[in-house]
Amino acid sequence: NPDWVSICIGINDVWRQFDSPAIPDGQVMPEEYEANLEKMILSVKGTVKGIFILTPYYMEPNPQDWMRKRMDEYGAICKKLAVKHGCCLVDLQEVFNRYFEYRHSSYIAWDRVHPNLIGATVIAKAVLSQAAKCSQIFCLHKSGVWAIIMQSMNARAKMGVRNAKGAIPSEI
Repeated sequence: NPDWVSICIGINDVWRQFDSPAIPDGQVMPEEYEANLEKMILSVKGTVKGIFILTPYYMEPNPQDWMRKRMDEYGAICKKLAVKHGCCLVDLQEVFNRYFEYRHSSYIAWDRVHPNLIGATVIAKAVLSQAAKCSQIFCLHKSGVWAIIMQSMNARAKMGVRNAKGAIPSEI
């Protein structure tokens, strides 16, 4: 039995609406998505120390992009249910938006959906950062946390990610 549960669903639910619009049976619309997510939360709530809800994301910096707009709708559902059920929220779309201030999305995902090592490291760092904020009983082995953070900073350094002052940003 897990102590903590993380839920990150919705990316493919939105993607199918755009890559397979002629196959509506393969699509999960917002109402069904919300019901599915809430069912998942309720199935473990009270049996674990906590639940992390990770918003779905589309690694597209333009919020007016049609798929990005739809993804933001699903992210809003996550936010609503996280508040309703006292879950820890990790807003991955916001995390990636901060990354896009420094680099184009192609540096972390060729298709704007499936993250490479750097994208996965950005996600891991965001989850760890939120974990530290969500609960005083969430304990991580410090050397493991620092190893992930250092790996993240080393990966950004190798990719040449720098802020306007030339430093490797630690916030993304």
